[in-house]
Amino acid sequence: MNAPAGVIVTMAGPAGTGKSSVALMLAERLGLEMLDTGAMYRAAAVVAIDEGVSADDGDALAARIAEEGLAFDWSRKPPRLLLGGRDLTERIRDADVNTVVSLVARQAPLRAAMVRAQREIGRAHPRL
Repeated sequence: MNAPAGVIVTMAGPAGTGKSSVALMLAERLGLEMLDTGAMYRAAAVVAIDEGVSADDGDALAARIAEEGLAFDWSRKPPRLLLGGRDLTERIRDADVNTVVSLVARQAPLRAAMVRAQREIGRAHPRL
């Protein structure tokens, strides 16, 4: 089954409910790529933890993400999450990340930066 060109499907729900797993299966079934936006916020949580940036300093988190460069390796399924070229795909699922990601994700400056990045990804990958 193939979805039409220029389609973007979004899913929302509470953390830990399997959204990413379902999204990956749906994307494969529809012939789409999958963007895990939650993983992007988890990368910011890794920055907070590993680099000592305050989890409630949205400006500093957004700046560090911009400096290091957040990207996905689209040649892999599911895409691997890279920050500054470092693969964070496994790290973002660690327990310490779980403890701060909700605080990180509430930071308005970081959210604005992530939304801009997600829109850029959507323009480059119109079948998400």
